[in-house]
Amino acid sequence: MRRFDAGDGLYHLVFANEDTYYLDSLLKLNLRQYLYYELKGKGYESVFFLSGEEGNLFLTFGDARSQTVYERYTEQSAGKKLKNWLWGKEEHADCSGRPLPVSDYGSLLGRVLRMMKGEKKLAFVFQIETFYELSAYPELIEDFCRAGQDNYSRGHIILIQAPVVAGGSRRFLTDPKGVFRSSLFPEIRMIFGEHKNVRIYEKLGEVMGQRLSFLNTLERDDICRTLKHFLLEQGPAMKPFWAKVEDYADVLWGWYHSSQYRAEAGPIFPENEKRLMSVIRNGIADKNTFLKMDRETDRLRTMAGGQLSLIRWISQNCLIDSWQRLIYEDNVLLNRLDGMPFPSSWRQTGGSWIRTLGQIREELKKPSTMTQNPGEEAYVFECVEHMSAACARGDRMTMEKSVEALYYGVCGRFSAQQQDREHARQKLYRSIIKVSEKLYEVTRLYEEDGRKISEYRDRMKACIQAVHDYEKENGLTGQDYSRYGLGKASGGISAQMHSLTAKKTEAVSLRDDIRSREQLRAQKEMLMTRCRENIQKMEMAISNIAVGSMENLKENMAYVSRLVEKAAVDDNMLLSELAEASREVRFTMEEASGMYEEENTVSLADIEREFEELLSEESAGQGEEIEKAVWSNG
Repeated sequence: MRRFDAGDGLYHLVFANEDTYYLDSLLKLNLRQYLYYELKGKGYESVFFLSGEEGNLFLTFGDARSQTVYERYTEQSAGKKLKNWLWGKEEHADCSGRPLPVSDYGSLLGRVLRMMKGEKKLAFVFQIETFYELSAYPELIEDFCRAGQDNYSRGHIILIQAPVVAGGSRRFLTDPKGVFRSSLFPEIRMIFGEHKNVRIYEKLGEVMGQRLSFLNTLERDDICRTLKHFLLEQGPAMKPFWAKVEDYADVLWGWYHSSQYRAEAGPIFPENEKRLMSVIRNGIADKNTFLKMDRETDRLRTMAGGQLSLIRWISQNCLIDSWQRLIYEDNVLLNRLDGMPFPSSWRQTGGSWIRTLGQIREELKKPSTMTQNPGEEAYVFECVEHMSAACARGDRMTMEKSVEALYYGVCGRFSAQQQDREHARQKLYRSIIKVSEKLYEVTRLYEEDGRKISEYRDRMKACIQAVHDYEKENGLTGQDYSRYGLGKASGGISAQMHSLTAKKTEAVSLRDDIRSREQLRAQKEMLMTRCRENIQKMEMAISNIAVGSMENLKENMAYVSRLVEKAAVDDNMLLSELAEASREVRFTMEEASGMYEEENTVSLADIEREFEELLSEESAGQGEEIEKAVWSNG
């Protein structure tokens, strides 16, 4: 690809880390050496490197000629220049390749401007933090702007090098008062002025074109040179593998450029988030990794046949990634999502949330220089917290609603003019999550009531059966409890009759509790329905915000705000009442369990009457069940 061409403009950005680079001759270079050779190969006659930050700045000459050009522009009087020349002091020791401390950065920048005005084909390589120091000299920024306009006849380049980690450039590109937001970079200023939450590196590629370069693209030829250099270093022992070096390069390229092929081939090579050639070099130096690569190469060669190159076979049979993660983003949110404790059963049953979460992850992998304002940052972290809590308690619905809300916060695209809409939707998403959490809590209580009702019904039936068994064994029928009465009149009751009456009392108490819980369950079901309806209304309001006018937006938000507030108050009151009622039911059961600790607690006649009513209800219920069964089978 074409890069570092002065014909495209004076100011270029290159993203590259300290890494190992190889020329066609297999000469191994570091980053500075590689940039020097690249720039010299483009025809630049002198190359200068400027590095460091305020108070710790350095200048490095690419070669002796560059030093000579630089010294030519030393600020001296004509008489002093003549004197130095006459006395032979014009010659200086060769300092090329050695960082020289800079005491006056403003003076150095002034000399750079004079050099560009008086020379042709000069290349200045600034580290991004070093170039950012120009922000402190607004008067020089205008001079550098004019230098850019006049550069077409001079052929200079100012190359700004930034690391491939987004954190290495974010604070410089986002500073509204910094040089990158000045008239020197109208493209960057335009991006920040027109967009919100934009992925700045993607936009830079669109507006800067060839003036934006990446050195970590892991090109196939670069991989091949790395392999050849490695095999040469290993000596004659690696001679049998030289015949496969082109195929090795194809396999390595495919593994790092196709997610599909990587998934099919398995974990052959080390993860390489920053896309460093040194990671590949160290990976193949491991014997096990090298042998896995060799076996995979043989497998693909068998499938591809002898004529087709493996890179073409991979390209024809696997999807090549349309987007490469050239700028690495160490994203806290991404780390949280990767560690989210999703129950395995949720993944097994699937759902659209899995695809949505994948889209969020991919978006978070794309670095952004946009630092969110405190409100937006709080919103996305709040979504993640709700998601984590939902996973911990097994609340799938709230997890899915949190994923939807997070998708909006991460993947939403808004201009500054849409701020009201953005805040409105965030408010609705927050309310949806809260209502969903309430729905989970009510549903949990509803299901608990169902389990209790089933448990109490079984216990009630067991009590009734125990009474029947006792009556049958002792020949007691109807109201034949004379022995109980005699015992009572004599000052006590028999243990057997006491146990029998306790069973009847327990059965009646269980019936009453079942009735109470069924009523509570019906109220909870009503509350669950209300929660679902409120969620639907708020989701419809979100859809309307996307297409409605601002007038409609205000009306919708006013309506939804009233709806949410009223629903929250009503639901909280009802939930509180239901919780209190449940506590009362439990208290009643505790009382019932000890009801016959003392004599004469409850009227025997009342117990007998209520127990007979219970038997009649159970008999009627069984009759209805039989009729339903006959009807369904008939």
